[in-house]
Amino acid sequence: MSSPNNEKLIQKVVYGLIGVCLIAALGSGIDRNAPGSQPSNQSTVPSQQSAVVNVPAGTIPSPLTQPPASTSNVPAADTSGYDAGYAYGEQYQICDPSYDNGNSQDFNDGVNAWTADNCSQ
Repeated sequence: MSSPNNEKLIQKVVYGLIGVCLIAALGSGIDRNAPGSQPSNQSTVPSQQSAVVNVPAGTIPSPLTQPPASTSNVPAADTSGYDAGYAYGEQYQICDPSYDNGNSQDFNDGVNAWTADNCSQ
């Protein structure tokens, strides 16, 4: 039979080996993009640290520079009626500066804009 001291020693050795194996397994991909290293065949998700940023030569971006304020919460203007009216005015060569036969004011504005741009008064 083994003594309690031997069992504790064996337990510490086993836990130590498990720890070394975990560190080796988790740390194996840390420097895979270092110069001279060979790419691994493992499929991994690229991290933000390995992102490539195109910067003009001689320019060093400041990490303190704030990106421009996002306008993603501002809805884009709907110009479909105006655009359709402009195209309609072009297609039918409408040169009436007071055109108002469309189904929307935006459409009429598009027709009238085409008239102003292309018809001599």
